[in-house]
Amino acid sequence: MKRIISIILLICIIFTILPADAMAAVYDLNTSTIHSEISPTPEQINPFADISKSDWFYDDVLYVLENGIFNGSGEDTFSPYGTMTRAMYVTVIGRIAGINPDDYLGNGSFADVEEKAYYAPYVAWAVEKGITNGVGNSRFDPDAVINREQMAVLTVRFFEAHEIDYRADSEDSSEPEDLLNVSVWAQEAVLKLWRAGLFQGDNNGRFNPRSNAIRAEAAAFCRRTNQTVAVWREEAGEPTKPSPPSPDSGGDAGDYYTYYTVSFNSNGGDIVDPIRVRSGQNISSLPVPKKENAILLGWYEDEGLYEK
Repeated sequence: MKRIISIILLICIIFTILPADAMAAVYDLNTSTIHSEISPTPEQINPFADISKSDWFYDDVLYVLENGIFNGSGEDTFSPYGTMTRAMYVTVIGRIAGINPDDYLGNGSFADVEEKAYYAPYVAWAVEKGITNGVGNSRFDPDAVINREQMAVLTVRFFEAHEIDYRADSEDSSEPEDLLNVSVWAQEAVLKLWRAGLFQGDNNGRFNPRSNAIRAEAAAFCRRTNQTVAVWREEAGEPTKPSPPSPDSGGDAGDYYTYYTVSFNSNGGDIVDPIRVRSGQNISSLPVPKKENAILLGWYEDEGLYEK
């Protein structure tokens, strides 16, 4: 493996390319040699202070973050029990679809959708594909909280508009215990997703159709949906979903960043935890591990460890 090695004496690194694992060049006072070695692949880093490995949705949250489906609610928070709005959900299914927002101009002809809003191109896409028609009176109601049966309907329309095969081959004929509580216009969509294993109920087998979709549940559902779409793309020979561009807007679902994990190998010195870095963000200082009878000369990068 060819390596390009440079001793780094800078305090600050700007990540504009995919980072390699950072490795320590250590001078051993006993043997008068410089040691370096490749570090193992680090585990996925959790940037959120309000979720932990013990949470049932932990893997789902990190998945939707890593796949650019949606981000947290703040710098280091995810707000797993917060709600999803209609604008947020249309945005995330548009990202799962892999659409290019630049291809969709306007506001879907809705009076309450600002054309510069982060979700406007996703709303325009959803209208064009017949995924949504709004709530009437030329309104989309972007800030309204979306409930579970509404999510089901929009998702099935997305699948069918793109002719995505999402239904399992099993002969599952089960149904939620509270199917009669599902609105008539949503029952077919709920049953389709339920039997495909994409939408799941509570411990009592209830779908809870009018419950607000919390962000943790949305993360789990979006993970299953995205994985289903990925399988369909592969089997159908469709191109891989492109990464969505970063829109110039604030707000939860509107922000999209690429995150990189930088790992450190101190060659027998103090253990240094990996650092998760957002694209365009600086590392304000580099760690200085200690090792007996050795002096840290600096950190360097190995190009062979870059993730393509």
